[in-house]
Amino acid sequence: MAEKSGNRWLIAIMGTVLQITLGTIYAWSFFQNPLIDRSKEIAGVTAINKNIEIAKVTLVSNQEAFKSAEVALADALALNASSAANLETVKGDAGKKPTKAKLEMITAAEAQLAASETAITEANTNKANAENSVKASEASITTEEAKLVDANKMVWNNKQVAWILSFAICFLGIGAMIGGFILPKFGPRKLAVTGAILYGLGWILGGLALGMNSLPFLYIGLGVIGGIGLGLGYVTPVATAAKWFPDRKGFITGMVVMGFGLGALFMSKVFGPIIMDMFTTDGVTDFQTAFIVIGLVLGIPGIIAGMTFKNPPAGYIPEGWTPPAATASSTAQSNLTVKQSITSGPFWKIWFFFFCNITAGIMFIGFQSPLLQDLLKKQDGTLDKVALAGAGATLIAISSLFNGIGRFFWGGLSDKIGRAQAFRLILGTQLVVFLLLTVVSSPIIFSILVCYILLCYGGGFGTAPSFVTTVFGPKVMAVVYGTLLTAWSVAGLVGPQIAAYFKDNNPATAANNTFLTGAAFLAAGLIVAFMTNNKEYGKE
Repeated sequence: MAEKSGNRWLIAIMGTVLQITLGTIYAWSFFQNPLIDRSKEIAGVTAINKNIEIAKVTLVSNQEAFKSAEVALADALALNASSAANLETVKGDAGKKPTKAKLEMITAAEAQLAASETAITEANTNKANAENSVKASEASITTEEAKLVDANKMVWNNKQVAWILSFAICFLGIGAMIGGFILPKFGPRKLAVTGAILYGLGWILGGLALGMNSLPFLYIGLGVIGGIGLGLGYVTPVATAAKWFPDRKGFITGMVVMGFGLGALFMSKVFGPIIMDMFTTDGVTDFQTAFIVIGLVLGIPGIIAGMTFKNPPAGYIPEGWTPPAATASSTAQSNLTVKQSITSGPFWKIWFFFFCNITAGIMFIGFQSPLLQDLLKKQDGTLDKVALAGAGATLIAISSLFNGIGRFFWGGLSDKIGRAQAFRLILGTQLVVFLLLTVVSSPIIFSILVCYILLCYGGGFGTAPSFVTTVFGPKVMAVVYGTLLTAWSVAGLVGPQIAAYFKDNNPATAANNTFLTGAAFLAAGLIVAFMTNNKEYGKE
């Protein structure tokens, strides 16, 4: 049954729009440092550090006053000794031949001695006061430092904030798996709209959680609820577009998921900066309101896009396309059940190297901005937080372009060279890049290599849907692909937490440890990719 292509291209375009709104989660590193800084403000760390700085300045001033008091006391004692000696001399001279003038000299000498004793008293008082001031300053510093220790216990660290992204990606995979199973029953429109609503709601709940300064509520809101919305919204347009484009499976799924990769660009350079600036006064950002507005800005267009989704009619064949002749393997493939597919060796091989590729890449998605900022601070210690944050946001934006393009590029390339061959190139070339990163100190070269990693990271997502369709067939594609995305769930837990652990526990070697760990995952994935092929899998 041939049908005009207009409708299918609208679905593909709106699927890309939905993916852009969902892909904004990949700009999480844009919020990583600001949220940590915000927790420092709330815990009082910033104010305490200022108090310590003031107390240290006061201590130096008091120490100088103490030294001056000691000098003044020494001078007074010297004057006193001199005055006493002078008085004795004058008295001795007057005793030999007293005169009125000599008696007056004795009186003057006695007055000088009395004055020196008064000076000694005053100098001792000043010294005591200065010594007390020094002790008070030292006590103030000790007190504030004790407060700082307690306050730092309430500060969110990199690992804690990274759990938000980890939970979001984890429940994305779970939501995608659930979506794959229920998509045939509820249809793409209901699932896509539900996904958009839940994702937008996740940001809104996240804003409320920030208002309460509750990290667990933030995990539940944006991480769990938002993550499930991500999964339902992600798998639906991919599976639906694949049904409308059996003639361009790799190209069209790459195009649709490209939107997810581009989402970080819109968040880091458009939505995030504009909305954050709108709710920033005197350098203080109202994160609660900002997150709520982000939820509305992302949820509304996602809902509109989801409303356009529908399955093609039964027996649909694109105009001008002739389906390939049925073969024995394709006939066997059409008899596959979901259980047979997801318990097969080929599925778990694909799952494993897909997981390895995601784990390596997601380390950079969550921490590319902080890692770049660390390199820039080493190169130029005069850069302030605003300049560093701006550079990090620019890298997020540029790398997200490569993330998006990679989905489109590698998906199309896999149509020509084969799905397994594309994955081997993706994993192998990245392995070299990760090893190169261990010796790179230039922020520019680092940024270029990160962009290539994101190109390959996106390439895995662009190639996976068509790989599933090629090996297991279109009949079970939605469920099998949704289940495959559990690799994303596990990688979402593993990748960001590895990077956060290294950054929190040993910042000096965090970057190299992250790169070497990523290289190990890629090497393992590459080995399994060479054990995989593009053959159709079928069981009678």
